[in-house]
Parts: sequence; structure tokens; C-alpha cells
Amino acid sequence: MRYGKQLTLAFRSLRGSGRFALAVLLLLALGVGATTAMFSVVNGVLLRPLALPDPGQLMLIGERIPQMPQTAGLAWFDSLAAFSAWQREASDFTGMALIISSRLPVMGGSQPLLLHGAKTSTNFFNMLDVRAALGRTFEPGDEMDTTTPILISNALWHSAFNADPSIIGRDIGMPGSNATVIGVLPDWFQIRGRELGPMFEGSPAEFFRPLQIGPNAFLHAEVFSDFDYHVIGRLKPGMTRTQALAQLNFIQANLARTAPEKLSLYADLITMQDFAVEGTRQELWLLLGGAGSVLLIVCVNLGGLWISRMADQYREWGIRAALGAAPGELGDQVLCEGLILGLIGGLLGVACAAGGLHTLLAAAPANLPRLDEIHIDWHVLVFGLALSLFAGLLTGFVPALRLGRLDPQRLLRYASATASPGFESTRSRQALIALQAALSTLLLTAVGLLGLSFYRLVSEPTGFVAQHAVQAEVSLIDYSNDQRLAILRQLPATALALPGVSQAGFTTQLPLTGERGMDRFTVPGKVYTDAGGPQLTGSAISPGYLGALGVPLLAGRDLSESDRNQNAIVISAAAVRALWPEDADERLAVGRVIAGRDTRFNIVGVAADARTRLTEPAPPVAYVPYWSSIPPFSGSLVVRSSLPVGSLAGPLRQGIGKLAPAAPISNLHALDQLEANAVAPQRYQLTLLLLFAGLALFLAALGVYALVAHSVARRSKELAIRISLGASAGTIWGAVMRQALSPVIAGLGGGLTTAVLTGPLLRSLLFHVNPTNPAVVMAAVATVGIAAVCACLGPAYRATRTDPLRALRAE
Repeated sequence: MRYGKQLTLAFRSLRGSGRFALAVLLLLALGVGATTAMFSVVNGVLLRPLALPDPGQLMLIGERIPQMPQTAGLAWFDSLAAFSAWQREASDFTGMALIISSRLPVMGGSQPLLLHGAKTSTNFFNMLDVRAALGRTFEPGDEMDTTTPILISNALWHSAFNADPSIIGRDIGMPGSNATVIGVLPDWFQIRGRELGPMFEGSPAEFFRPLQIGPNAFLHAEVFSDFDYHVIGRLKPGMTRTQALAQLNFIQANLARTAPEKLSLYADLITMQDFAVEGTRQELWLLLGGAGSVLLIVCVNLGGLWISRMADQYREWGIRAALGAAPGELGDQVLCEGLILGLIGGLLGVACAAGGLHTLLAAAPANLPRLDEIHIDWHVLVFGLALSLFAGLLTGFVPALRLGRLDPQRLLRYASATASPGFESTRSRQALIALQAALSTLLLTAVGLLGLSFYRLVSEPTGFVAQHAVQAEVSLIDYSNDQRLAILRQLPATALALPGVSQAGFTTQLPLTGERGMDRFTVPGKVYTDAGGPQLTGSAISPGYLGALGVPLLAGRDLSESDRNQNAIVISAAAVRALWPEDADERLAVGRVIAGRDTRFNIVGVAADARTRLTEPAPPVAYVPYWSSIPPFSGSLVVRSSLPVGSLAGPLRQGIGKLAPAAPISNLHALDQLEANAVAPQRYQLTLLLLFAGLALFLAALGVYALVAHSVARRSKELAIRISLGASAGTIWGAVMRQALSPVIAGLGGGLTTAVLTGPLLRSLLFHVNPTNPAVVMAAVATVGIAAVCACLGPAYRATRTDPLRALRAE
């Protein structure tokens, strides 16, 4: 009954304070909306478990060779020798499965389409504990089936086959290739690619095929070679990562002793989910922290509003207390008001979050993991409402506590015509302003550091010229070795025949797409230590590729079709330094001989370094002619042209279609997109954090303005008396500015100290930037200070224009 009465009084009071209630609701909607939208991203990417039975037991297993640090980027790739040993001896796992990426060309209307998927050992789905929604999953012996059984995802079943139940038993491959559908996976089975390992990044798994590996492949597998697979294992219940890793490393040590190389071999373990979000975890938590800082500043502003409202209502509350209101009733009413405003503000905030989430997802980089799992679910809804209720109650609790402790006579004295604003009230508002200034300084410092890091990242030389170049991914999976060899020979000439095309070439490894494979190369006659020779990133290319990509030759010449019987090769400058560290002269490298696994190559040219990742130095690269081994099944055609992409796309597709009608063409876009994709995560993070910092700065300035404006209004009698006694406009101006800026200066000092202390936490997110960069920190301090001064100008000017007669008459 008591609380029902208090709720009724609270509603009545809020109706009479429309502007106050509206301001609180708008601030809550802004703060709760931003934080809830960001939490929905964190929840969908980091917190929601994979849609698999017992996902915490599913581990990605990798191999490390400490003596070969250049292979660190390939740590999650495994050899057949290791997989065979783990299967035999790793008793801490209930099962392990081998997996490798795969592609499948299918007919899609008038043009072939390319599906992305995986080849797995037949125990893969049994280990995951996944059953087919239609048909069946793999069984032992499927790897020997000449009809090539295939499982398709539920999404592909709906999008490409209209959920036709008669899909079971149908061959969906190109004419002449086998791909017989034996099952459709359930719709809850959400494997988008990266969970399976780095070779699946950016490519959702649309199908699965049995991996065909003969028993002889395991018998002759080399320990320190052919790291071409990923291995996924399921831990036994109750088994920890540490225990399993110790067992795997024991197996690895024994395995290394069987190899002729004097190298160490270690294993590594990570859950599938942790690997999927490995590169985004810290960034997303930082963004959630930025949004939370905005909400905290909102709460600070709300606290200031409550304090100002209390100062305006002291007389009313004093009269009510004098008329017999119980000591706790007034405090209960304030808490009820906070609860009502928090609930309504929370609903508005969740609605704002739902609308803002679409913007967040539209701007998100394509490689953000689990992107399609981000939505407003009941977890996000509960989080938003709890956050808003907490904010409402928190900001109303302190005023309610103070109100309950004040006696009626003191309340009336505060509200009398002769009383000035209470010192405690002024001090409380100044403390809130100081906190806002500190938080804004901290956020702006983070934005400044990340902004400088982003600038230096995009300023890094890539080693190639992206302007006026186009790339198209071409898949030749459906062709024989001889056919692929003939197509690759004619492919650049087909592109060169198009109007406006000046250069063209083919490669299996574009820059800025990461390292996909490395091979050991040695200098004949040179004695190596335990590492056994440098590891070079291999890239099969056609003549003309380096020119089309815009990679300059530092010495020698490019490959040519006349080199077919010469075992010619072009290497990068970094490869020269790796092969001849004692004499890394590009000119001397031309004409020398290096040995691959089975072939000796004559170096005919040295190309400039091109990066595979912007954040890392360019690796040593061996540009091997495409005819030197089995012709590649897919790769990218790079075309340099003065024409825009839109006018070149159609003729290029037609030309490739005439040459290779069964070759799917995908990812046809300007080469500039490689650079844009390389910095997309950093751009997304910086943009959102800049938005949050801008909101924080605006709210902090708004808080300063509200404090000064309210203070000037409450001090109107004092100012009138001072002006009447002859105080100049400059004196009044100085008095107002000193009172307003003193808490701001204190907050700037606190923010500066905190930024310096917490800056090292951002070190892993920065590129060639000191986390305590003094110029950035001081720029953040200056920005907040200028914003605070600007917020004070209006109220300070009004204070100097106070009319003494009008102010005293009003009092």
C-alpha cells in the first residue's frame, strides 16, 4: 500500500516535471541504446556458445616448430604424420578428424558457380555428434565411393534447391564430375568457416565431402613437411586443455625423434570458438567499454539533473515534511521516480539498440566472425532493461539517501529567499563534472592512439600498386591437368586482348591475403643448422603477373613462356636475405641456383617485397612458374587496365567464359579492395570508438553547461548584489568561469593520469605507436578542455548581463 502510494506520487511529480523527465529519458535511451547494441555484438560473437553438442570439448590442434619462427603464421596447420600419431596414442580425446578446404563448381543458371566447403575424414560428424536433418552423414567406406558422396548445409539446400526433399541421391556437380547428395545438415548446425581453422576464414562451409587419403599416404608422411591439414578433436569429459596438451607434446617429442631433421616439435590447443574469435576479442571488449563509458557519463549527467532538481524542490519537500510526511517517504518517492524513468528509458534504449544494431552490422567488416548470429535476443533484452533500471536507481539513490537524512527546517532554510545553494550540492555537482571530464579524456586518448595507429597502418607500403588493377578468382577444378595447363597459358593473353588492358597475369597467392603455404629451399652445397634451410612462401604465377600487380623487379627479368624447360624462378628481396644472409645483394642472386624439394631452380629475377599482412614484414617469397609442378586448381587473374571495374567486368567474364566454360569466376573486384579489407577491422573499431568518444565529449560538455547554467540561476541574487556594489563584467565572468572550470581541470588531471597508466593495455591493438604517446594524450586533454570552455561561454555571458533590480525583485 505504501509503495503504491509512492508510485502514484512519483507519476504525479514526473508529470509536473515534464522537461526533467524528458531529459532523463533521452539520456537513458542514448546511453542504454549504445551499450545494449554493442553488447548484442559481444554476445553474438564472444559469449554465445557454438551450436554444437558440448562445444567446449571441441579443440583445434596445431603444430609448432620453435627453430622455424617464420612458420608461426601456419601454427594451426598439421601434417599427416602428426595426425596418424595422435589418433593412435592420444587417449585424452574421444576422437579426432582431419579436415581440409575444398571447392565445388556447380551450374547456377547460365554460368557456373563455386561453392566453398570442406573435405573431412568420415568420422567428422560422429565426433561432432551431429545427425543429418535429411538423409545421412558420412559412414566408413564413403571415402572410397566413386560417386563422391556430399553433405550440403541447410542454408544451401534452401537457397539453391528450394528445400526440395528429393535432393537426396541427386548429382549436383558439373557435367563429368561426381557430387551425389547423401544428406542435408540441420539448420542449427552453424559452421561459417573460421571455426574449422584459418584456411576456412571468410568462406562459409556450404558442403562437406569425404577426404580420400590412401593408407600409403600415412606410411610415407614426413614429420616436418606437408602441413596441409587442420585437425579437430573432442576432449574426453573432465579432461582439461593442460592435461591433453601435455600428452600431445609427449607424442610430438617422440615423433620428432623419428625424423632426420634435428628440430623440436610441439602441439597447441584452442577451442573452436576461441579460435573463431581470436582476432576480435580484445577489440570488441574495448568497444563495449567505450559504450559503457558513454552510459557512465549519462549516469553522471543524470546525477547532476537529480541534484539540480532537488535544489529546486527543497521548499516543496520541506513543506511536505513539516506537514507530517514520514522521514523515508520523500526518499522512497525519489527512488520510485528513478525506477519509473529507468524502466521507460530502458524500453526506449532497447528500441534504439535494435535500430542501431542494423547500422553496426552494415558497417561491420565481412571477416567479423559469427556475424549472422548477432541479434537482439532475450539475453540482450534482459541486459538492456537491467542496465537501465540500475542506472535509474543508481542516480536516484544518492539524492534519496540525502533527502531522507535532512530535517524539515533545513529543507525550508535551503529554499528560503535568503539562502544560497548548499555547499554539499555544489560540491556533488562539481565531482560529477570532474568524473565526466576524466572519462572523456580517457576515451579521446584511446581514439587518438587508435587513429594514429590506423594512419600509420594505411601508410605502410604494400609493395604493389593497387590502382587501375582488377582481380578475378578463377576455379579450374573441373579440368584435367593438361586442360588446366593449356588454359593458364592462354588466360593472360585472353585478358590482354580486351580493350584498355595493358598487363595481365595469374597467381595462386595474392598479397595481403595471408600466408597459405611454405616450402623449404636450400642453396646447394651450403651446410644448414637444425632448421634445415629457409622456408619461403610459395606462389605459382604466370609470366606478366608481377607487372600486372605492379611489383617492380630489382634485378634480372620476369618469367617468360620460353622458360618452360629452364626451371626458372623469381624470388623476392626478402628471400635473397633469407637464402644469403651474409651477402644479400639482389644483383648477385640472379643466375644462382636454389633447390626445392624435388627440383633445382635457376634464379632469373629478384622482385621487390610485397606484404601478405600489413602488420608484419613481407615474408620471403618464391615465385614459381605455374608449369613447374601440378597446375593449380584455382587462383586469381590480375588485370591492369585504364578502364573502371564496371566496364571491364562483363568483357572479362565473357573472355574467360569462352576460354573455360566450366570455370566459375568469383571475387571480381578492384585490387584496391585488398587494401580496404586488410584494414577493415581497424577502421570499424576506430569508427565506433570515435562515435562513442564524440558522444562522451558532447555529454560532458552538456553536463558542464547544465552545471554552470543552474549555478548562475541559483546565484542570481549574489551576482546582482556584486554588480550593484560595482563588480565589473570581467570580475563576474572570471568568478563564473573559475567555479565551472575548477572541477574540469581536476577531471583532466585524473583522466591524464589514468590514460598514462592504462595506455599499455592497448599495446596489442596499436601499430608503431607508443601507448603513452604524449602528443596524443595532451591533444585529448586540450580537446576536453576547449569543449568545457565553450560550454561555459553562454552561461558566463548571461551572468555578466544580470539586471540587479530585476534579480532582487524576483528574490
